[in-house]
Amino acid sequence: MICYAVDAVGGGSAVGVWALEALKEQGYQVTVLVPREPDLKATAEAFGTNFGQADFNWIAMPAVVQRLLSVSPIPLALLQQHLMARHAQKLIGRNRYDVIVSMIGEVEVGAHAIQYVHYPWAKYPRPDADYKWYHFKPLLLLYRSTCAKISGYKRESAARNETLVNSAWTKQFYADWYQASARVLYPPVPGGFPDVSPENRDLAFVSLGRLAPEKELEKTIAILERVRELGFDVKYRIVGVASMEAYAESLYELAKDKGDWISFHLSTPRDEMVRLVAACRFGIHGMVGEHFGIAPAELQRAGCITFVPHDGGPIEIVDGDERVIYRSVEEGAEKIARVLGDRNLEKAIRRDVAERAERFSEERFMAEFRSIIKGFAA
Repeated sequence: MICYAVDAVGGGSAVGVWALEALKEQGYQVTVLVPREPDLKATAEAFGTNFGQADFNWIAMPAVVQRLLSVSPIPLALLQQHLMARHAQKLIGRNRYDVIVSMIGEVEVGAHAIQYVHYPWAKYPRPDADYKWYHFKPLLLLYRSTCAKISGYKRESAARNETLVNSAWTKQFYADWYQASARVLYPPVPGGFPDVSPENRDLAFVSLGRLAPEKELEKTIAILERVRELGFDVKYRIVGVASMEAYAESLYELAKDKGDWISFHLSTPRDEMVRLVAACRFGIHGMVGEHFGIAPAELQRAGCITFVPHDGGPIEIVDGDERVIYRSVEEGAEKIARVLGDRNLEKAIRRDVAERAERFSEERFMAEFRSIIKGFAA
């Protein structure tokens, strides 16, 4: 059995759907617990997977739970996770499963399980990037403790599960909180980008992902504005999904004041998106403390030299290359200008990018995941 939350966007969903793809190819009989019936067509279009309704036994959460979650004005993601864990306990009590896998983080399901952790949910306080407008901190501890009671979560039980994490950065946080070991299994990063030579790419930077405050797109705009002031006529293409309309509107207003060198390409079909990204020579990522970073990893797979902040999983994506890691707007602009002004330096970095491009492929993820499942079931 595997339980996970699925949507058509986000790195967490990518891990879940490619885990299913890996199991489908091996012919396993799989029961999938989901919060609601998934839109598998949207999932396939978003991630390139090839499974359907008939490939697995799908079990959605009870209708009353779905209604509760659907009417809430806020996501209630943690509550959903613990309700799913409690429902999984009931299923496990009634059925025999050879392997139990949670793709929704650490869980208590009343049996030894494999759990994939994007960031340990129980660790508190959370990183600053995790807090949203609706997180009223005095109530958070009460909310979290209530969720834990629903599933019967105990730290020592979760620590005994076989734990996979999405980066060495997350692994350290997991070890600090649980005093337990974990194995890094990097998420699958979609490919399919056309092979375009640097000479045929535009002098443009591109960002991928949700338009949300934690992505710090104002910062990337400021960096590239400074690069332009240093004499380089770069363009900036922001590609993604406007997950928060108010924030997206603020970005549109900011870009309007800066000029037409900034453009937005939102909710584009994947075939169009891959062509757009592959036409850019460079990528840039703004979020500090990203747990892994599917977006910068995709940019790297597309052949873009990608500049990333100094803290979080993206450092591992660029293999700790200080030539493309920045700690401030000023440092980011200076490092970009250095690369733009030195073609030999750009070529050297681009060779390293090419060597790393397949490190995070879907094929690599599926092979590792199948090996883990096989070892666990032995």
